Amino acid sequence: MNRLQIAAGGGLIVKREAAVLFVPEQPDRADALVDAFRDAGEGRALEAVTEAADACALDVPPFVVVEWNATVRLAVLGPVDVTSDHRSLPRLSAGGSATWVERTVRADALELRSGAADVHPASDVQLGTIPAGGFALALTIDTSAPADSPRAPVTQPTGRASSAPAPAPVSPGPETPPQPPTQTPSPTTPA
Repeated sequence: MNRLQIAAGGGLIVKREAAVLFVPEQPDRADALVDAFRDAGEGRALEAVTEAADACALDVPPFVVVEWNATVRLAVLGPVDVTSDHRSLPRLSAGGSATWVERTVRADALELRSGAADVHPASDVQLGTIPAGGFALALTIDTSAPADSPRAPVTQPTGRASSAPAPAPVSPGPETPPQPPTQTPSPTTPA
């Protein structure tokens, strides 16, 4: 069972079935991130948010995006700390980095925290958008599932998914059997 608890604050949490976007400050500047997150195909939320940040030349507020299937994938931009109870991910931050940082963790269970330490104990966000100053995300992961779940179509720079059909395989056409070499009689010269 997964549980997303929130703390009060001036940021924003957007929750999907298997992904969370947290913008701890300046949520009024986060429209491109939120739209990309909401519009992303299944299994593409992290890529959609980082692509949107890149398309805005990183002129977006700090963020944390978490996505999970058989693994947990995180991306952090700006001076935001994410802590966890996993030995290989005690803390992740992009403070001092010129871009976002990403991390993938494989675990049966994982708890992530960011922002305000005092989450409301009764909170349990299932889906939607809500003001928040921090979060605690407790995940139970089915690690027996394939780590590379099917992905939605890749979004093109225009923001539209490509609907162009894949090129058809080239057929070599009918095969012609090899022809025996043609022999030309050579002129005979009298000896």
